[in-house]
Amino acid sequence: MNSKKILIYARVSTKNQDTVSQLLKLQEYCKNHNYEIVKIFEDTGSWKNDKRVNYQKLLNEIHLKSFDILLVWKLDRLSRSLKDLIDLWDLLNNKWIHLVTYDNAIDTTTPWWKLLFQMLGVFAEFQRWIIIDNIKSWIQNAKAKWIHCWRKNTTDKIYNSQLLNEALSLKSQWLSYRKVAINLNIKDYSTLSKRMKQHQKKINNKEIIENSNIYDFIK
Repeated sequence: MNSKKILIYARVSTKNQDTVSQLLKLQEYCKNHNYEIVKIFEDTGSWKNDKRVNYQKLLNEIHLKSFDILLVWKLDRLSRSLKDLIDLWDLLNNKWIHLVTYDNAIDTTTPWWKLLFQMLGVFAEFQRWIIIDNIKSWIQNAKAKWIHCWRKNTTDKIYNSQLLNEALSLKSQWLSYRKVAINLNIKDYSTLSKRMKQHQKKINNKEIIENSNIYDFIK
């Protein structure tokens, strides 16, 4: 019977600490269980997982499926975030790699622990779906409220000759369409610019009298 291939990951929080005591115990554990140690990765610091150089190497080895069991001192050596921990377990589980923690006595080579971690994964996935669904609902509600307020603000404005003449007057002062809209308290400067151009064309074609308030462009 071939011995299991083990990858050991050790981490300490500060440079004043070292991984020696962890590694001695973990190596002894492997020896007692007739496990073959293929790699040992060590990190120092409390940075996030994506900032740990050797943790990233660990992830690469998982993708390569170069070992059978990941052995650590305890769970918080891997991650302090439950979400990151569950994501790591999903990755290990997809590659049929087991997780063993020395201090927590967790061993997913046993059916009970494997079932527990799978359940945690299901709950985490369910929580993610709830969060996503809540965010979508919030966005839809916020969008609906914004559209309502935006439409009310713009449709209340009547693009009549008086307003458009005033807009053209402001534009003649070298203001942009956006600044003209701001001066007239109109949010939809794109529509305003179109109305202004149409109004100016009608003036040029003598269809309406410049500065006349009689003609209403939109009633």
